[in-house]
Amino acid sequence: MSHSKGWVMIALATGLAGCASSFDKVRDTVAAAPDWYDQRAAEVRGEGYPSVSRIPELEAGERSTAEIDAGREAVAAADALFRMDPRAVPPGLELQEMLAWAEEARAEAEAVANEPGGHLTAEDVAALRALFDRPRAES
Repeated sequence: MSHSKGWVMIALATGLAGCASSFDKVRDTVAAAPDWYDQRAAEVRGEGYPSVSRIPELEAGERSTAEIDAGREAVAAADALFRMDPRAVPPGLELQEMLAWAEEARAEAEAVANEPGGHLTAEDVAALRALFDRPRAES
């Protein structure tokens, strides 16, 4: 019985040594973590966020909408200059232009196909066949 107790003690000691080395590895890994790791860990824990009670209030002069209106006017003026450029095509307009072009091309193709004299004549067919009429080697 004492002999088996010895083996159990050796197994426990080995297991504890393995756990201790695992804890050391974890401790070393956490200690070697990059700087951003601590910041992200604080975010996950909910630390470092500003308190709603510390939001600054605007002064009376800062509540004016004059600056916002001036900014809107500047944007509108820039937009007008941009739209005067012939290369500035509003979204969707290029689709309308492509569809109009396709309709014109389709109409032209149909007009050519419907012309009575727009096809090959018998002489044209004979000339084309003559191009390929070559003597072949006899076997």
